[in-house]
Amino acid sequence: MSIETVSTSPSPPNSQRSTKNQKFNEYVNSLENSIDEHLFQRIVPSLYGYSSLHGCIDQLIPTSYKILETTIGLSPQSLGFLTFSQKFSQGFFTLLSGIICDRYINRLNHLNKVENEPLVNIESNKMSEIRDIQRYKDFLMIWPAYLMMITTIGWGVVMMLMIFATNMFQMLILLCVLGVFMSLMGPLTQSIIGTFNDIGRSEHFGNIFLAQNIGRLFCISATANIISQYFDFKWTLIMFSLLSFIFSVYLYKAFILYSFGKNNAKDFLSLTNEHFPPNKVNNADYLGKRSISELMSEYSYIIYNKSAWLMLFMGIVNGIPRHSLSFTMMWLQYCGLSPLLSTIVYSSSWISAILISPFVGKASDYVESLYPSVGRQILAQSAIFLRIILMLILLIYIPWGSSYFLFYLVVSVLIGFMAGWPGVGAARPILCQIVEPHHRATLFAIFSLFETIGSALFGAPLVGILAQNIFGYNLSLKKDIATIISNNDPAEINILKSNANALANSMICMTIIPWILTIVLFGLLRLTCKEDMQNERKQTEY
Repeated sequence: MSIETVSTSPSPPNSQRSTKNQKFNEYVNSLENSIDEHLFQRIVPSLYGYSSLHGCIDQLIPTSYKILETTIGLSPQSLGFLTFSQKFSQGFFTLLSGIICDRYINRLNHLNKVENEPLVNIESNKMSEIRDIQRYKDFLMIWPAYLMMITTIGWGVVMMLMIFATNMFQMLILLCVLGVFMSLMGPLTQSIIGTFNDIGRSEHFGNIFLAQNIGRLFCISATANIISQYFDFKWTLIMFSLLSFIFSVYLYKAFILYSFGKNNAKDFLSLTNEHFPPNKVNNADYLGKRSISELMSEYSYIIYNKSAWLMLFMGIVNGIPRHSLSFTMMWLQYCGLSPLLSTIVYSSSWISAILISPFVGKASDYVESLYPSVGRQILAQSAIFLRIILMLILLIYIPWGSSYFLFYLVVSVLIGFMAGWPGVGAARPILCQIVEPHHRATLFAIFSLFETIGSALFGAPLVGILAQNIFGYNLSLKKDIATIISNNDPAEINILKSNANALANSMICMTIIPWILTIVLFGLLRLTCKEDMQNERKQTEY
């Protein structure tokens, strides 16, 4: 190194240097012993817990559609618009979340490439050790937990404010804000799980899907079976708000406080900031100083990736049924099932999805190993085809009334077994294979943006519009469904049946047609995936 780069300030006394070196060595030893523990025993399980709580919060409003209809006076069209508004804000801010996640991934990759240079006032052979500590500290311990903590606090605050909402406009604002805090989930999981190997990655995505389904099931059971029967809906909001706050406290103590307190991170940060050469500090934060043209050039290879375009359209189309089926709980009650029976039928689908989740990823990886580049697509197409048949049976061919409860239950269980195969078993692992590792979160966020906005726009809102304006949904009923059934008034019973048919026909239109299009798109993906995977490997090697 040239003499101009060496500090001309007096060297610190030997005692001072010895003290700093002693602190440094103690920090190195304590951190090296905890890296594996943080990565495998803390980060990933905490991500599963975060996914479960996310699924719980995400399911809260759809589960409460009938309650919101009777308490605030919201029609199916209004409920669909609220769902769209939340998903729109969630999808829009997913892009920002993806950029943030990729920023940290890029910083990690950049630190790996920085040339070793001597430190000022500290021996040069410790530069790589300090850099490794900085890398592990930022990536493995701090930033995922910090982002999860901020968003869970946001969930809790929004649900506390929902207690005081009395009209549609107030709910609209709060749900849009909730969507902002819900936007981190997808990019964060894609970014972290994307660091695992190609074969085995689907298993982790399957576990994420399992955790989300457990959260949804807990929400359905707690809301419909327990809280709504004995308490006001506001107590539901209070309970889930407290769960969010408790989880944020856990994240703070398990990661933030642990890292800064136990490992004396403040001393370490002051040490590195004082002794890093200025050009290296700037390089570590280089992402914020790149021009738009440079960013466009970096992501330009996606424009020529045919599989990426297919997955973009497929995400939009395949997401429509998911949002459309948010009316299922409401439809089951109009079919004459009590809130308890409706919850059992609705939750049975989630239970079967939970049971199948661990096998989705493993089966997907196994079939992909047998039939590279096409195995996952074949599984997804088969699952969607079976789901179409089962959905037609559920919505059309099962007669009205609680006496047919077992038929509703069996078909719902079978539908749940078909869940997860297109997304967890195919789309998300394929996305990891066709884009570069440090672009995964951002591109996943872009795909999620179009998927969420498009599917939310054509999903729940269109179900409400079709039900009211095309299929004759009757808004005149203001009584509780259980009261109507107990009174056995033929006119009111006919209205219940008419509303059930209106919702069923609307959901058929917004589920069967998109699923057929998804099967076609997966077929096209079988033709393009192999070539695009090879191009991605060449791009990474280059």
